[in-house]
Amino acid sequence: MKTYTLTRKAEGDIRGIWKYTVEEWGEEQAENYLTGLEDKINRLVKILIP
Repeated sequence: MKTYTLTRKAEGDIRGIWKYTVEEWGEEQAENYLTGLEDKINRLVKILIP
């Protein structure tokens, strides 16, 4: 499996997304968002990283 490293800014953005989503729609929805985001990042990694 190909790997990637998020920048500190990206990690902070993801924490912000998590926090906001938990406050607005709950932990389950936050988990759904982050799982989907991770899936999309992994798809991009497969395409873009040789």
